[in-house]
Amino acid sequence: MTCNGIAVVRWMDKKSVYVPSNYFDPEISEEVRRGNKDGTKVRIACPSAVVQYNKYMSGVDLCDQRIKYYTIDRKSKRNWIRIFFHFLGMSLINSFIYYKSLSSDNISTVEYISSISTALIGDSFSRKRVGRPIALSQQKKMRIANSVSETKNSEKPELLAHMPNVISTRRRCAYCSTKEEEKRTNVICIFCSVPLCVKDCFLLYHQKYVYH
Repeated sequence: MTCNGIAVVRWMDKKSVYVPSNYFDPEISEEVRRGNKDGTKVRIACPSAVVQYNKYMSGVDLCDQRIKYYTIDRKSKRNWIRIFFHFLGMSLINSFIYYKSLSSDNISTVEYISSISTALIGDSFSRKRVGRPIALSQQKKMRIANSVSETKNSEKPELLAHMPNVISTRRRCAYCSTKEEEKRTNVICIFCSVPLCVKDCFLLYHQKYVYH
């Protein structure tokens, strides 16, 4: 037991189980029934922390189950981010259970989480994204100008359309990447051979420099 009253109890089940607790005395035990290989039952002493955990663990399992249904966890090399998202999901589920106990609204878990997300986001999604000015080489300017004229004069302009293509390497986005905040993408325009983020920058780049 540590100086601040935390004790770790080791219990041998199918494998070793360790239960830390600052509430149960590690020297106090209770009797539990264990099965032998021949099918007989015997009573043995078991630490109180393990007995109480087995008795009430269904609530923990149910909470973990509900978190997994609509998980907000994200992969990250930084462990503290994973821990943060886990406790955030746990807080959402616990608040949903408490809300259901106080309200008669027939609302589902996903609707409850979506309403909280919408309230937290507010109008921030409507802010206009500003990209850095692009310094185009003369060769790229000529290629873009030729592509526009060829597209307008072609009988099959769809064959000359600027389409995204996935490459094996990740290059700096020509529209939004800066020295202060580098953005990389594995998508390039087939005709322009310019790396662009496919979500926003691909359209914004061509609207500004090709189809203006």
